[in-house]
Amino acid sequence: GIHERDMAYAYLISVHWALDFFLWSEIDVADSPMDYIISAVMRIAGFVGTSIFLARIVFLVQQFVDARLSNLQDVCNNFLESHRISAELSIRMKKFVVSCHQQTWLESKLQEEQQLLAKMPEILQSDLYEESRGPNLCKSTFWNEFQDRFRACFRHVCVDAVKEVVAQRHDMIFTDGYHAHSMLCI
Repeated sequence: GIHERDMAYAYLISVHWALDFFLWSEIDVADSPMDYIISAVMRIAGFVGTSIFLARIVFLVQQFVDARLSNLQDVCNNFLESHRISAELSIRMKKFVVSCHQQTWLESKLQEEQQLLAKMPEILQSDLYEESRGPNLCKSTFWNEFQDRFRACFRHVCVDAVKEVVAQRHDMIFTDGYHAHSMLCI
């Protein structure tokens, strides 16, 4: 009887203190077990309510961002249905629409990065380009050796000669009879 009540009270206090620390709230002094219960329930309700609220905001923002893709998909679906396009070609078209949306997003991120870099002093730009582009070039033994022997020249290559491009799966990079004007590093 009494021992079980003392244990229950001790567990109740420990849950109360754990919730206080977990939720970064002040530890208040409760006078009775009922105060501890009410306090714990209210903290859990607040935690759950806040989580639901934040999840809903994230969902709405994601819907807003994905609205453009949804519009593209609606146009694509209407076209495919109205022209009675085969299932195989429809799947290819739908994949293309999604990949175009992803590529547009990547290209916009790349443009934002380039605009940011353009505002920086040249020496900082050079340092950033060498550190970000250099490792991709140095996967080749030629460029790795070139970097070791001709550091200043390698730096100029990273700044002036290397250009980042966004490509997607199934893009045609080279074809028969293509005259190369660049080197591709993946």
